[in-house]
Amino acid sequence: MIDYFEFCCNWWSMGGTMNYVILASTFFIGFMMWNKDYSFGFVNCMIGVLPLLGLTGTVIGMIETFNALMHTGNDINSLSPGINKAMITTSSGLAISFIALCLIAPRGGEELNKFIEEQKELIDNLKNEEDKRTEVKAESVDQIQYRLEGAQAQEG
Repeated sequence: MIDYFEFCCNWWSMGGTMNYVILASTFFIGFMMWNKDYSFGFVNCMIGVLPLLGLTGTVIGMIETFNALMHTGNDINSLSPGINKAMITTSSGLAISFIALCLIAPRGGEELNKFIEEQKELIDNLKNEEDKRTEVKAESVDQIQYRLEGAQAQEG
């Protein structure tokens, strides 16, 4: 168990700061997904941002690679840490966003059903309001007719 934990710590540290940002985003997405009142759109947005964070780490890794190449010349060993960082951040961002999408897919149906039920309730409430207004209008028309008939009867 300790070997695995050490492996994970080494893996995340090889990707640099951007990998830690991806890791923090993963915990945040996990918290939001298991919270009953999470914003479905916000979690989807975060899932879409993760690969972009991975690509940002790739750019940072490639900049480090070119800096190493500039300072050491033809030394290939100096290039590997930057390329390693670039590949780790990209794979981390893509893997986590893929896993999050797989986990959110079943919840998406629940959210859609909840939204549809809310819309049905809203429509029913609007229909009830319209029925009440129609009843009030019908009563008003009946009262006006009654008054007109009474006025005509007094004239006649």
